[in-house]
Amino acid sequence: MKNTKTVLALALAGLISVSNAVLAGGFMSADAVTKLFSGKTANGHNLKKGFSYKVYFNANGKFVQARNDGSRLNGTWRVKGNGAHCIQFSHKNREFCRKVRDDGNGTYIKVKKKGFGKKVDVVKLWNFVPGDKTK
Repeated sequence: MKNTKTVLALALAGLISVSNAVLAGGFMSADAVTKLFSGKTANGHNLKKGFSYKVYFNANGKFVQARNDGSRLNGTWRVKGNGAHCIQFSHKNREFCRKVRDDGNGTYIKVKKKGFGKKVDVVKLWNFVPGDKTK
């Protein structure tokens, strides 16, 4: 009986820790997104437009994106209370906010919400490492 209680307590603790990182619908919490992105570089691929890049998310709220074609873009980033990761390129007047899904294999998907609740995968990110590796 004691072993059963221990197993149940561990299982419940595991569920609580998972619920803190992943919200309903499989999306990451604001704290988990901030921890994942802040001060790190990731490989990225725009699933709609088909280009790849490296992007560094400075802890100060700035980012730099180095695309495989040699171009570099920059702007600002933040995380909303609902966990949406937002970026605004310095050359655009629009902020892009997307929820982040952890696929459980080191790959993270930014998801665009469209009309009637439809969700579309728009960006794939992986290999988050500390520091600016875009140079």
